[in-house]
Amino acid sequence: MSPLLQEFYKEIHRHIHDRNYQPRWFYHSAGLCMNLIHFLESKNITEEEKINIMFELRKSFSDKGLSEHCPFNENANEFQLEQFKYENKNRVEWVNDHV
Repeated sequence: MSPLLQEFYKEIHRHIHDRNYQPRWFYHSAGLCMNLIHFLESKNITEEEKINIMFELRKSFSDKGLSEHCPFNENANEFQLEQFKYENKNRVEWVNDHV
């Protein structure tokens, strides 16, 4: 796993388990992919590096047989209606497993 993706998971993990910790780039309404984009935008890296790390995240979903678009929900509508995305046990377990 790339060091930046590992750092991202550590930051998300910290937020999930310590609600007083709120990274500047973190959005409660966003899933892992969108929050990863915000995280990467806060770093001084090239566009190519951003694309590679996003690809790494999405590939890790497909490697586990999960949908790239809604890996922790049955469908896109369920994801969009999910008010507390970081209380979704599947998403939390994923983050915990990747820290």
